[in-house]
Amino acid sequence: MPCGRIWTEWLAEHVAKEAREEEPKRFAAAVQCLKDDWERAKGVDGYDKFDRVLHWFPRIFAFMDLKRDYPVEDVITLVQVSLEIVFDAKDDVAVLVRYGEIVSFHLKKNRKEIAGKLEIPWRPLHELATHVWDRKRLSYQGEDSLMALRDSIQELVYRCSSFFPNSSAAEIWAEFRPALLHTQGHECFEALGWLVHFMPTQSIGKDASVNWDGWFDEWLDLYERIAHCEFWDCHWLDLFGRLAKHDTNGAIDWGKNLPRLYTLFLRAFAVPVGTATADAPMFKSPSHRATLLFQLKGSQEMLSIAKCMIYILRNMADEGPGLRCMEKFVSLLEQYCHPSNNGRWTGDLASFLNYLVKYFLEQLAKQGREGLTEPRHTISKQTEKSILRCLLLMASRGQYSKEEDMRLKASLAMCNLAYVDPERVLPLVHKRFEEAMESLTATHQLSASIHGLGICVRPMLLAGLHLDGGFDAREAATESIAAAMMEVLPGLDANDQTKTGAVLRFYAAVMFSIPSLEPLSGPAAGRLVLPLDVELWAEEVLSRIFALLENMEAPEHRTDQSHTAAKAAVKPTFLMHEYAFFEAFVDQLLLKLPDDLRRHVVKRISGFLLTSCLPSVIKEAGNMCCSASEIDPEATIQFLVKPLIEKILEELPPVSGGSLNKNNFSHSLETTVLWHLSLLHAAIATLGKFIASNSESVMEVVDRALAVTSKEIQGAGMDILENALSALTNLYPVLEIQAFRTNILPCGAQSWVSKDPEDWSPPRWHTPSAAELNAAEKFVEYYLESGINELHDLASEMVQDSSGDFKDRVTQSLCKVRAVLFGAKESLVDFAIPEVVHKPPGYFGEVVPLRVAGASGITIGAPGLHERAAEALCQICPHLGDQDPIVSSLLVEAIDGVLCLGGSPAPDEYSDILNDGQDTADTLFLEPPVAAPLLQAGVNWHKRKPLYRTLFRLCDQYGKRSSDAMYQMWYSTANPIILDPELVPKSFGQLFGEVVRFSLHRYEVVRQGALCIVERAFVRFPALVDIYQPVYLLAIARSPIPQELSLKALHGNPTFHEDTHKQLMAFMSPLDVDSIPSVAGQATESTAEEMEQDAIVAGAVSVMAVSVAWRGIFRNPKKLAMAVYALMGSRQNKSSGSQMSASIFIWQFLLRFLGVPAGHGGAIDAEILECQRKLMQLGKEGVLLNWKYSLLANILLLASLPNRSDAAIVACVEHFLQAMNSKLPSLRQVCMVGLYSTLRPLITSGVVNQSVIQKVREYISKPGFGDSFLHNLIHGHVTHQADDDSKKYQKHIQYRIKEGSFEERLVRNAHVLLDRFGKWPETDNPSATLDGSFDLPQARVVQAFMSLAPSEMLSAVRQPVQALVEALGKHEAEKNEQSALAEILGGILASGVPWCTTSSGCKPWDEWVKDALRATLEAAPLENSSVYVLAVRFGVRGLLDLVSESNGGSCLGGGDSAMPAVKALLGAICIPFDISGAGQSAAEIKRLSNLCGALKELMMVFPLERLPAQLVPIFAGILEQLPQLMNIELQSVRDHVARLMVLVCGFLLEDKQLPVENSLKEVQQKAQGVCDLLVRRFAEGVEVIKSTAAGGVPESDGGKSADPMEVEGAGAEEGSSESHAAAHVGLDAKVGMAAEFVTAGMRFCQSPSLQHVLLRLLSGLFQVQELTTPSLKPLQLEASTAFALLKYLPVSVRHVQDVVDSILESPKMDQWSARAAGLVYLQVFWFRHCFLLSPKQSSSLEDMVVSRLSDTKLEVQTMASNTLAGILKGMEPMQEQALRSQFVSQIRRFYPNGRRAKKAKDCATVQEKHACILGLRGFVICHPYDIPSEWMPELLTLVVPAAGDPPPIRTTVTKMLGDFRRTHENESREDLRAAFDDEQWEALMGVGAQASYFT
Repeated sequence: MPCGRIWTEWLAEHVAKEAREEEPKRFAAAVQCLKDDWERAKGVDGYDKFDRVLHWFPRIFAFMDLKRDYPVEDVITLVQVSLEIVFDAKDDVAVLVRYGEIVSFHLKKNRKEIAGKLEIPWRPLHELATHVWDRKRLSYQGEDSLMALRDSIQELVYRCSSFFPNSSAAEIWAEFRPALLHTQGHECFEALGWLVHFMPTQSIGKDASVNWDGWFDEWLDLYERIAHCEFWDCHWLDLFGRLAKHDTNGAIDWGKNLPRLYTLFLRAFAVPVGTATADAPMFKSPSHRATLLFQLKGSQEMLSIAKCMIYILRNMADEGPGLRCMEKFVSLLEQYCHPSNNGRWTGDLASFLNYLVKYFLEQLAKQGREGLTEPRHTISKQTEKSILRCLLLMASRGQYSKEEDMRLKASLAMCNLAYVDPERVLPLVHKRFEEAMESLTATHQLSASIHGLGICVRPMLLAGLHLDGGFDAREAATESIAAAMMEVLPGLDANDQTKTGAVLRFYAAVMFSIPSLEPLSGPAAGRLVLPLDVELWAEEVLSRIFALLENMEAPEHRTDQSHTAAKAAVKPTFLMHEYAFFEAFVDQLLLKLPDDLRRHVVKRISGFLLTSCLPSVIKEAGNMCCSASEIDPEATIQFLVKPLIEKILEELPPVSGGSLNKNNFSHSLETTVLWHLSLLHAAIATLGKFIASNSESVMEVVDRALAVTSKEIQGAGMDILENALSALTNLYPVLEIQAFRTNILPCGAQSWVSKDPEDWSPPRWHTPSAAELNAAEKFVEYYLESGINELHDLASEMVQDSSGDFKDRVTQSLCKVRAVLFGAKESLVDFAIPEVVHKPPGYFGEVVPLRVAGASGITIGAPGLHERAAEALCQICPHLGDQDPIVSSLLVEAIDGVLCLGGSPAPDEYSDILNDGQDTADTLFLEPPVAAPLLQAGVNWHKRKPLYRTLFRLCDQYGKRSSDAMYQMWYSTANPIILDPELVPKSFGQLFGEVVRFSLHRYEVVRQGALCIVERAFVRFPALVDIYQPVYLLAIARSPIPQELSLKALHGNPTFHEDTHKQLMAFMSPLDVDSIPSVAGQATESTAEEMEQDAIVAGAVSVMAVSVAWRGIFRNPKKLAMAVYALMGSRQNKSSGSQMSASIFIWQFLLRFLGVPAGHGGAIDAEILECQRKLMQLGKEGVLLNWKYSLLANILLLASLPNRSDAAIVACVEHFLQAMNSKLPSLRQVCMVGLYSTLRPLITSGVVNQSVIQKVREYISKPGFGDSFLHNLIHGHVTHQADDDSKKYQKHIQYRIKEGSFEERLVRNAHVLLDRFGKWPETDNPSATLDGSFDLPQARVVQAFMSLAPSEMLSAVRQPVQALVEALGKHEAEKNEQSALAEILGGILASGVPWCTTSSGCKPWDEWVKDALRATLEAAPLENSSVYVLAVRFGVRGLLDLVSESNGGSCLGGGDSAMPAVKALLGAICIPFDISGAGQSAAEIKRLSNLCGALKELMMVFPLERLPAQLVPIFAGILEQLPQLMNIELQSVRDHVARLMVLVCGFLLEDKQLPVENSLKEVQQKAQGVCDLLVRRFAEGVEVIKSTAAGGVPESDGGKSADPMEVEGAGAEEGSSESHAAAHVGLDAKVGMAAEFVTAGMRFCQSPSLQHVLLRLLSGLFQVQELTTPSLKPLQLEASTAFALLKYLPVSVRHVQDVVDSILESPKMDQWSARAAGLVYLQVFWFRHCFLLSPKQSSSLEDMVVSRLSDTKLEVQTMASNTLAGILKGMEPMQEQALRSQFVSQIRRFYPNGRRAKKAKDCATVQEKHACILGLRGFVICHPYDIPSEWMPELLTLVVPAAGDPPPIRTTVTKMLGDFRRTHENESREDLRAAFDDEQWEALMGVGAQASYFT
């Protein structure tokens, strides 16, 4: 196995050797040590069990993070050990997440190498996931930690599934199948998520006993059962995509399911069709728990669909059906990629195109790489061309999209496809570019076309450009590229950033591929040469670049700031963005130019920079300097560096006797000096040789710059010194001109680099020569040592004169020290490593260093320099004060160089794990593996990048290695982490104390600089965290911190930690600020003191925001307690600034919270128990003046609750019980959640704690509890008295955690428990829960009280409840009282207690609960009925939970013993209310709503096949009521009746196999009978409407229909006078009920199980879309709504014929609106279901549409023409051609040329001609953006003669031709004109005098 390919082999020679030889040994040693430590820790129980294991994580992760491979044996060992750790660390989130990441990483990276050598059982993973997400584990975790845990487990399961045993697939399906079959319930979503992640699709076909094909059929049926649910779609498609990819053995018969699959694929694209909107107006929500467990990733559906399509084609022995489906699919969607059809769907289409190309290329690459030829493993050449044609069609449509994402992905798709079929793709790209360049109106296309051509340059040079006319392809390519290089020059425009970036990328792309711009000569023959006047082009490019920079100069640029601030203020322009490729362009330009011309270009650049002063673009100018000096150092030195030095020496005064030169420069001169210094700083970055030989002149420049008192000039001089030292000591790959002119391909282009070196030689690295090292030593001695000595002297003087000379001298000295430290970095001798680090006492094993390879091996300077620098900086710190942020910032930077070497921190075990994603630049210029055939024979099928980009990434890789090596030099197998403060160098610890002080500095810029040092120091020496963590906690609590902060002072103080602990614990008692409010005249802090304190708090919070600063807080009880003390102590902060900072720390704590560390046997530490006791004291109302901190105390108590069986929980329960009486609503809410989380496990988990139960019973038994408890529930809804803003407030609290006020966010944190474990309802969000009308925690508490103390609770609440019910009956109850009543009734019912027999022998249900419930439901106001619906639902769900549990914690017991209670409750709800008069309708609405709510919960728990027999009569009774309910005339009641019908019938008629003897069979027949009755009545009603219309003037004649009421009245004139009213009522009930049934069925997403009923109503709905009678308008509105929703119904294959029959009936209908409605429905139906249509069905629908072209109504004719255009998109080609020929023959007959023209014109009717014209119009508008040359010109020419006919023919022809010109002229006039001959063109342009944009 290659150890790391180019990322290792191409490093500097000594680094590569160390990486190659030593790193595998170090990795193996780290893995072995981890394994040994884990073996020792297995049997340990306590806080520190996993601590030693965690110490190895950063060491192992550092090796993982390198781009290299390791021996597979070591990787397997690591995976096995890590899995053991993960399985054991079920309750340790930190360990689980980190070692889960290790397993996932290696299983992904080394999947192929490990395959067959490792087998992972799936059940332990399932048990782990079940344990972590167990509903009964009511422990608090922060939201951020929850998300990390979710992602980790999700990824872990997914990666491990590839290594499950083959037999596990059947076990996994058996595990999750029962829940999945119950699609009416909520658990099906969670089961689907786990099925998708666990199912080992890699084992498909490997176990003969598994019927994968049968499974797939069942899965497809399950998929179709739920519609309009994104979660459901995404996960099933993900599973299907993986199945398709791994099914190479033909285990699944894909062909038979293609129509269904492609119909489902099409459903995922939310595009507008006809009158249907893009997004369906209904959706089904997954369960809240499933949403929490499985996060939907962006574009997941598109990825899965693309994967399915490509791999299904590969898997099919006969590719024809699959290919035809794909072509039809693309034909339906391609028009939506066009810029004129931009919308929300564009992003999905862009992703789909991107993934389709990706998997297409992956499959082709695999075929080529492995030499596959057999079926089911390959895609044939013919199919390959067809796929490419489809992809190219979509890409060409999207290239000019208004959405940038689509533009970029379309261009990238064309580039990648060009490698597969360059003859088809490249001419199109070239043509698009030429058209854009020539266009005067479509200038927006120019940037996209240049970008498209740029990224296609590579395939164009490899394959040539195949143009018409017999040109040589390679010559055409080079000539086209050369011409384009000249043509795009005007695109370099400062006013158009997009176009400028495209031009620069184009130029970079050209030069990435060509070896040189030199003309051919001698041995260079064979390389590619562009026919370009290079000198002219180079001159033009430079002129444009110079003008661009001048135009980008900001005239208001100023430098009157500190050096650091000034550099930050000069933000780089768009040119410096990597995507613009300005740097790459300049480098490549200089690399590829001929020697003489390159020298001339360097001279031109130098001349421009020397004569200009453009401070705003200094970064861009510096980039040009750096490029020139690296590639042509001699010319750069001659024309730029030496002149710059001369200019600077002229501008800066000489140094005289070491004194400073006062800044007397004018602003313009200072700006000029800074410009020159900045250019020199950039130019010398790689000129080590020059610096070594000209060190005196460079040092003179530095000395003069540092001697000037201008901070900006001093900073620029410091930068020069830093870069000079970097140039002398750094290792970096050299950009050698010759290296870019080697490895020439046969086509003449330069080869690119793959991950394997192949024929490439490693790059030459700059290694410092002896002269350079001597010069570096000289610089170090002259500047660093002198700077250190000067600082010592200045500190010893201890004089700060008022003239500021002291500060200036300090600044000069600091500049010297800082510049040398940052320039030399690790080359300077670091702090001395104590011997004990490498040989710790008691360690007898082999000590293996654990650093990665990356050290430069260069050492300069004398030993002890770091120690001396640290001492000097320590001495000067006290004398600077804190008034000058500039000097302080400079001092902090110098300290950074001493302590952290200016590097970036390596990861530690508390750092976030970051994935190294490929940047956009590498994506654009990436040669895919499929390019291999275009390169040369025998080349590997690998990805390749340009050599320049490879060296760029190699430099980054080395920089990372170097930084990691710098921080890991102390680590070994003996000491994987430094935890002993004694091992920290003394001077390091002394100086770090000053850093800590600076991190609390008053100026933010100083704090931020110090923060970076603190983070890196904590990573380097984790021992510092334990020492300084308490200091920052003290600062947050606004408590005095120690005066002396050095490590020695703190660590040497044996009482420091104990004193700090006491100091922080003092905040857990009431303070003076808690009882005495601030009053006027009271002594307060001055503004300065307040600002200083604010800065201290802000700085401490910033440090604690760093991950590593939290080390041990959630693993050590004492540390956790101290953090809690600091949180509570932060209440001392009074200013708004410090309060804001403190709140940030509070949220960090709550979001990161990982739980309370448990000791041996799960025991809680005494420190935590004491902390809980203190929190309870502070959490009581009135103890703290700041009530928000009382709230916080309760939140912290809630987070740290002990085990529910522990004795300590009793005090917590008692606290929450007392807090229920608080006057603060927020505090009551939190306490309700606290009671729920403490009492719920005693009910559901079998936890026994008699002390808690006794405490609850005692509390409830207190006199007056019932009234007070109800009072508390009522006042939990005080916000309901406000306006609608309160609803927004409540919704805000419930569903937002990181926004809102302090108290809102605290309450939301409490609700995290409910969201994770007790969220209800599971799949919907009723309005009463959203606006807080029904508070779930309060209802849960009632339920808990009832279960734990049934008799006491019943006796306590009976009288208050009955009184409130009586008040409700008298309409005297307020909204909040009604809410409380609903919650208490819901809790009582859910407990099951009312059905328990009391000591008196009675059941409370019969005694009073039933009457109270009935009275409440009857008296409840209709506008507030949703609250009581939830109360009923809550009660039913609680009883159902008892049924499904063994005992349920209730006196009622569990299992079947609870079923009678369920039946009794449902029976009570079913009974109608005995109300007559005005309130009867409202009463019926409430009853129906309650019944619907109860049935929802019932269906959620029981699938149809497991519905208990006791509940079957309930359904039977409802079905018996429905026929009578269907007669109700009031629309609002009909709506609720329809909902009930939908719920009941949708549940009972679900397509499931039931036993023959099952009692449900009869009920199902009744349900079907109700549906049949509905359909019959609807048909009768439609017939009444039709007969009514027939009695008046026929609608087809345009007359006004008679009023149906008048018709009915006329028929009954001699009879009863009530006939009129009876007919009207019957019509509303028949038609309106069916319409409401359709509406409810669609909106509640019950359509899959009811579609056989809904579709029987379709034909009738066509006929009631347009009712002209005013009295029927409400009925029309209901029918229109139903019809509009029915268009979104996904029709299953077995019901397609029903739809076809209904549509075919529409032409026979008398009303023209019905015929039009049939066509409207057909447009959507055809688009969404055309794959399911048989040829016969398609033909019949086509004939129907054609017949409507000659309809008697013009509106129907036009609609038929539009419909025809739509169905042509999904029509078979032969069928389309036959239809087109039919229309063409007709129009030739109607409008012949010559003598028979007049005769033919007279023999045809206007209707026949118009029908023919409309038919041809359908073909024209079917192609709005292209011109099928084989038939479109002729067709358009044939319709031109019809323009002379009278309307409507003339109108149709004129509009058709005008629209055609308008849509096509915007694309390309040349294409349009070329498609016609002269005669056709003249005829076409003569029809319809419309203005043209073209001249």
